[in-house]
Amino acid sequence: MKREIFKEAITSIKNNRLRSILTISIISIGITALVGSMTTTDALIDNISKSFSDLGINNITIRENKISSTSLSHECPIRNNSKINYYQTESFSKLIISEKEKNYSTNYSVYCEFRKGIKTYYGNKIIDNCNIIGSDGNFLKYKSLKLSKGRNFYPTENVSNSNICIVGNNISKSSGDYIRIHSIRYQIIGCLAKSQKENKIAINNSIIIPLKCAKEQFESINCSYEIGVFPNQKVAKNNTSVYSYAFAEKLFRIIRRLKPKEINDFELSENSATQNEIGSLYSLINNAAKIICFITLLGASICLINIMLVSVKERTKEIGTRKALGAKNIYIRIQFLTEALLIGQIGGTFGIFGGLLVGNICAYYLDTNFVIPWGIIITAITTCIIVSLISGYLPARKAANLNPITALHYE
Repeated sequence: MKREIFKEAITSIKNNRLRSILTISIISIGITALVGSMTTTDALIDNISKSFSDLGINNITIRENKISSTSLSHECPIRNNSKINYYQTESFSKLIISEKEKNYSTNYSVYCEFRKGIKTYYGNKIIDNCNIIGSDGNFLKYKSLKLSKGRNFYPTENVSNSNICIVGNNISKSSGDYIRIHSIRYQIIGCLAKSQKENKIAINNSIIIPLKCAKEQFESINCSYEIGVFPNQKVAKNNTSVYSYAFAEKLFRIIRRLKPKEINDFELSENSATQNEIGSLYSLINNAAKIICFITLLGASICLINIMLVSVKERTKEIGTRKALGAKNIYIRIQFLTEALLIGQIGGTFGIFGGLLVGNICAYYLDTNFVIPWGIIITAITTCIIVSLISGYLPARKAANLNPITALHYE
């Protein structure tokens, strides 16, 4: 009996091919939108998490405040909006070193991007669009940059005028060679591994020089230094980010000579806060995608109800004959529900594969791993079953309640 019901359902779908294809297509679009959007979002979140993991989720950056003081409330004016200079970074270094004697949970790095788009000579090769960065020995650790060859700066080199540098992957892949900038030769002591981050072009074209040497040779009035504060992993605590933020803010307010009621005249940003904001944005996108999918599936449900009602009307005489020969109401109902479930599951299957394809194409371009959101796939299958049962119930009930005598006289 079950086999006969299944065969009848398949035959009915074939006989109503055009309407079945249209309904399957609408369901497929809805499920593709659901699975595709969730797969893409998972890939985005994976990409963002990887990026912040590389950058250090608890890292904090102190930089120049670029917000105009006129845009803020007059009740809380900015004391000054000046750039962060080299001497303020030195003061910060002295304060943090004295504080580290009491607490070893915080490290720091001082750096500055002195030039952008500068021309560099490497042998007979001319490299355009290079970026000159002056930094200390902690810069690579703070930015989570790795060396493919060579070494980092020694502590003595950070305070000397040594003409040495660490270069990006696009400039050189071997240490020991020399580059020339503005007729000054620099020895390459280290080569950065190729970066896959969003700012990979800037990193791969960077030339990192000891901070004091870079200051002497490239500093201008437009230069503003930045300070990176990051936790010492050996003694990292659960509240490290909160502690480091307050610690860095307190020290730099002292250096900038701010009174208690004055607001910060520098920008203090942390990666964890940015990641939370991005996570909230993706949550909003997820909810919007779910609403769109719901509307699409609602349209598919209406189409499915329509096709099943038309099928009942066209097969009235057939239903009457079967009931006259002894078919029970439950068998008639099961047959129509089976047809609805088959249409829903066919549409859902196409939709799941389509969604995975769309989502993982996006994942490929985001440079993340292949994503299979099993939770969303199970949700999609369950949704198709529910939509099919709800859409098929009314036509199935109508078919089961037909009077066989009236049905046999139907033309």
